[in-house]
Amino acid sequence: TYTVKVVSSNLVGDSARSVASSSATVAAASSKLANDPVISPATIPDLVIDGTVDVSTTTPSAGSVSVSVSGNPAGACTYDSTTKKITAIAAGTCSITATAEETTTYSAGLATKTFNVVKVPQTIVFAAIANQVMPGPLVVSATASSTLTVTFTATGTCSINTATVSFSGAGTCTVTANQAGNTRYAAAPAIARTFQITAAPVDGGGGGGGGGGGGG
Repeated sequence: TYTVKVVSSNLVGDSARSVASSSATVAAASSKLANDPVISPATIPDLVIDGTVDVSTTTPSAGSVSVSVSGNPAGACTYDSTTKKITAIAAGTCSITATAEETTTYSAGLATKTFNVVKVPQTIVFAAIANQVMPGPLVVSATASSTLTVTFTATGTCSINTATVSFSGAGTCTVTANQAGNTRYAAAPAIARTFQITAAPVDGGGGGGGGGGGGG
């Protein structure tokens, strides 16, 4: 514990010492060795929901390490101390905390690592649409790898109600399949199909035969 007194000096001389300052305690430098755990793998890539990653730890002291996880939002990941696996539960972030106990030779140690939990990707299967002839309509269908319902939009000389495309005239029609995802699945890349609509052919009429000539 230390206190400080100040003496001011100038050409005239030195002042009397000031009143002692408040006491301050300076901790002695620790002679113990650093003991921060090392978390493996060094880098954890984005983990999709329901995915798992094996985690291991080591310390300079070779002592025991306590591992815990916290998610944002809460519950985004879990840790099984028996299998040493982290499981992704919900989209967000997952933080790993590893702590090592202090020993007679080593200091207490701490290490953290954070990675992202992401939604499961999905794709849409939507077949190409052949050119159409008025008046229609046309029923379309598509499926998502997630098995979630696919929705449709239409632009051009057409409109769509659920999965039925109505034609408003000859021209170009584009139908786009979408799947917005949910808490588990990410939005699927949209698939657009464009086709031409042509007017129905007009039935043609036949002409009559010619007349014969008279005799003299």
